[in-house]
Amino acid sequence: MPSSRLLGAAAAALLVLAPVPSALGRRNPPVQFDEREGIWIGSNEAFVQQTRDRWSAFPAAGTVNDFAVDQGLVWVATDNGVIRFESDTWQSTTLGMDEGLPSQRVATVAADDQYVWFGTNKGLVRYRKHDRTLRVYTDEDGLPHRAVNDALAIGRQVWFATRNGIAVYDADLDGLRAYTARDGLQGEDVEELFLVGDDLWCITDQGLSRLRIRSRSFTNFSFTEIGGQRINAYLIDGDRVWIGTDNGLTSFEPTSDTFQPFPQQAALRSRNIVGIESFVDRAIVDVVDNLALVLPGVKSW
Repeated sequence: MPSSRLLGAAAAALLVLAPVPSALGRRNPPVQFDEREGIWIGSNEAFVQQTRDRWSAFPAAGTVNDFAVDQGLVWVATDNGVIRFESDTWQSTTLGMDEGLPSQRVATVAADDQYVWFGTNKGLVRYRKHDRTLRVYTDEDGLPHRAVNDALAIGRQVWFATRNGIAVYDADLDGLRAYTARDGLQGEDVEELFLVGDDLWCITDQGLSRLRIRSRSFTNFSFTEIGGQRINAYLIDGDRVWIGTDNGLTSFEPTSDTFQPFPQQAALRSRNIVGIESFVDRAIVDVVDNLALVLPGVKSW
C-alpha cells in the first residue's frame, strides 16, 4: 500500500520548480516526468509519485534505477527485477528471472510503440507488449557487451549504452547494430545517452562522443577539452549543452563546436557541480556544500 510522506525540503523545492521534460539531464536519484500523472522519483527501495496535491510512496524490492512512462503504465527498473505499475489503479506486477530476465539487476528501461526494453548486467531484454513475450539479446546477437547501462528510444530506433560501446535496434531490420572504438567511438564504457537535436551524445569513460545519427559519424571530446575528469550532470538548453563536472561548469557551444567554461566560475563555492536546472531568467547550480547558489542572468542550472 502507498504511504504519503514528505521528502527533504531541497527535494521538494526541486520538484515544484522542475523544468519541462525536454530540459532534463542526468539525475540521481532518478526522476521521470509524466504528462498524465505528475512526477516519479526513485528513492532507494521505493518510488514516489508527486502530483500538485499529493505525495505517494510505493515499495520496491530493490534499489530503483530508472523509469519509463508508457501510456498509463510506469516501468520501474530496480536491482531486483522490473515493476510494471498501473498508474491509474496502483496495481503492480514484477518481472524477474522467473519470468525470463537473464538477471535480477535491471539498470535501465525504455519503451517504444511495440516493445519495452530492459537493460541488465547480463543482457538486453525485449518485452513485446501485445503478447507479453520476452527475447534476450547478448553479445552473440550484436550487443557490444552484455552489461547494458542505459537505453534511449528515438522514434522507431532504440539506442543502448554498454560497457563496450553502443548499439541500436532498428525495427525495420529487427536487429542490433553495434558501434565501438573501431567505428570512431571514444572510450569503451558508455554510461549514459542523451539526444540534442538529431545528434546522439554518449557519456563515456573517456569524455563525450557525439554521433551524427544520419551519417553515423563520431566527434569526440576528451575530459581535457571538457574541463574536468568526471561528468556529474548535464542540461540540454536548445542546441547548447551545459555540463557539470568535478572541476566546474562548462557549456558546449555549437557555433564553435567547443566547450567553454562558465564565465562566473569564480562565484561558485565549490567546483564540483552535481546538478543543473533550467529556469526562465536565472540558473541554480547544485554544488558540494552549496545546495542552491543563484546565478542571475544565466538560463540554466
